[in-house]
Amino acid sequence: MTGRSLYGYLRDLAELYPDRVSVVDHDGSEVTSRDLLDKVEQCSHYLETIGSSAKYVILVSCGSASYYAWCIASLSLGKVFVPVDKGWPGSRIEEVVQQVRQADPHVLVIQSDELLPNFKAEPKLFAPPLESPAWLIFTSGSTGKPKGVALSYGFVLEQRNGYLSRRYKVIEGRRAWGRRSNKRCSPSVHLDCRCLST
Repeated sequence: MTGRSLYGYLRDLAELYPDRVSVVDHDGSEVTSRDLLDKVEQCSHYLETIGSSAKYVILVSCGSASYYAWCIASLSLGKVFVPVDKGWPGSRIEEVVQQVRQADPHVLVIQSDELLPNFKAEPKLFAPPLESPAWLIFTSGSTGKPKGVALSYGFVLEQRNGYLSRRYKVIEGRRAWGRRSNKRCSPSVHLDCRCLST
């Protein structure tokens, strides 16, 4: 086991089951654990090269394999991941960007359909303290102005493990397989999450 991180978990999964489907994209295409790891490593290299000074990574996306790749790459480098629904009005997206920019003027904004670099590089396996911020989620807010909530790295790991266990009814000693989601912007994830709790 590589360690307590999403990247380490995915790397272990790709070594054990390289051809297992990890993500069913919104267009129905399937991405194996090996392919997802390749995407994560491409994203990581991009972030190290282009966004090395950014603490926050805003991803404007509508649920795709790229979403998971950018998320895991961001977390593996100790950055705070900020997912934004590309279906939001432009003014709301801009409000989120401005709020995050107040905390980090070097914030990196990525469109999930941006082309990934044509090279791979293994990211450093970053193990941030469990209490450090990892994920910043914005809602529309009752006033119509987006409001953000920060989630710690430890919370993200525990919730990911718990969600997958409930969603796919993981039983110790058995593999977990998901079912394809019919939601357009919600890819189904097929992951064996037992490793995550180590």
